[in-house]
Amino acid sequence: MRAVLIATLLSLLACSSSSSPADEPWVGSWTRAGTQVTMCGGVSTTTQLAGTVTISLGAATGTVEASVEILSCPFAGCTSTTNCSLLLSVTGDSATLGPGQSCAASVDGADATITFATGTDTLDDDTITSNATGTSSNGCTVAQQYTLTRTVRPPPMH
Repeated sequence: MRAVLIATLLSLLACSSSSSPADEPWVGSWTRAGTQVTMCGGVSTTTQLAGTVTISLGAATGTVEASVEILSCPFAGCTSTTNCSLLLSVTGDSATLGPGQSCAASVDGADATITFATGTDTLDDDTITSNATGTSSNGCTVAQQYTLTRTVRPPPMH
């Protein structure tokens, strides 16, 4: 009897998480495609955004964590980043990037840190449409627009 009770408790804990099942549609591996417009000293430059984004459940209910990995730029005019994790608050099919989060990036070989002021994401099945704005450590402003397309959907967690 005691073994059955322990097994039952363990199975409940295995499905237990501080995240919500409503957050699960966001989870998976995604391919990113879009642009970043950087404005420095009155000069606007557009670079391509590409690479992989992995979204996992956040530690708190109603959050997900996006890990952005673009290990190399396969073409000129590309923005790359590694080891960049961003926390988003999720409500249904919308997510919001909290202000003040930052990522180290390289834009056409120039290193900078981008600190985000705003970010919104909208989920539509296997596509996420995203917009984010911020400033870079070299005094420029950045505006990103991109689409994430799901490449891997994990099995249901509950």
